[in-house]
Amino acid sequence: MADSPLPQRAPVGRPLRWRAVHQVVPSLLAGDAVGTHVLGLQQGLRQRGIVSDVFAEATIAETEALARPAAELLDGDRQPGTVLLYHFASGSGLADRLAERPEPLVVVSHNVTPPHLMAAWDPEVAWELVWARRQLAELAGRAELGIGVSEFNAADLRRVGYRRVAVAPVAIEPARWPSGTTGAHTGAPVVLYVGRVAPNKGLLELVAALGVLRRVVPDVRVVIVGSTESVPAYSRAVRSLASDLGVEEAVTLTGRLDDAGLAAAFASADVLCSLSVHEGFGVPLLEAMHAGVPVVARAAAAVPETAGGAALLLPDAEPSLVATALHRVLTDDDLSARLVEAGHRRVAATDSALPVEALLSALATLPEPQGRS
Repeated sequence: MADSPLPQRAPVGRPLRWRAVHQVVPSLLAGDAVGTHVLGLQQGLRQRGIVSDVFAEATIAETEALARPAAELLDGDRQPGTVLLYHFASGSGLADRLAERPEPLVVVSHNVTPPHLMAAWDPEVAWELVWARRQLAELAGRAELGIGVSEFNAADLRRVGYRRVAVAPVAIEPARWPSGTTGAHTGAPVVLYVGRVAPNKGLLELVAALGVLRRVVPDVRVVIVGSTESVPAYSRAVRSLASDLGVEEAVTLTGRLDDAGLAAAFASADVLCSLSVHEGFGVPLLEAMHAGVPVVARAAAAVPETAGGAALLLPDAEPSLVATALHRVLTDDDLSARLVEAGHRRVAATDSALPVEALLSALATLPEPQGRS
């Protein structure tokens, strides 16, 4: 597969005419993709001499000192020469109040899972996603600009009515990512998954593929790293299927891990497998490549764009096909080495300055600020 359109060099945009670029998010969490992106953008903006604060309705202990209460912005006076970036990943009353502010509004889309993928597992979550999709479309009439963290997300913004759309990828900080060497352990082969345990992630298909794969690699294991709390019924279904197939002892759901635990998981993995049917970017793919772990992934949504030719991509998640691909990587040292080398090249080619520079280039197209102070 040809390299993705993810640029390899930061573009040089016009000088930014705005005094401040403030970011707004419903909640600022530690270690999740949105929070990491927000803080990475803030650091890059400040390094370029641009005033940039983060406003959040909710924080946790680790992020409390990193954000200002959203009420300070929402209830405050107009801020001339200021752009507001709203990071959209779920529905929130914050978005409705933010739409009433007079400052130019830019919506950054981090992906909203299609409701039909959740409906059978958690109707309440599905309705929340319906609301989120509706709110994302309603903001199109208010926003000056929509920004997707991938071309896949940008295309979605265009579909729901955003007239002016740009792409600015996720803030990438390889120095903070887990490092390791594939197959560093001496135990059974390990197939790793990293991400939320949710219906769009294809984990039932992964467990089904494990049932096929163990016929030829009897000691292979699957380790699933990520929160199991968002859709509990799906987590139970993953465990139930593993039990039905007689592979429950070979499937481990770790829950969310801290940085040290995640690094250990990558160091013990022989291959990362992502069978997601709907992915807005896919940071774990690049994390695995950085850690020297070959990647097998379903060629859906933004995955081909993010992988950039450095993964073994599959047209679907049919269990026998997935099992065959995993078997090849686990048993073909040359293929595994080529994937690892391609992954290292992919990570090395991603410019850590690109997200901020792409953002600034997009913001430079906004109308001249009025009443700048």
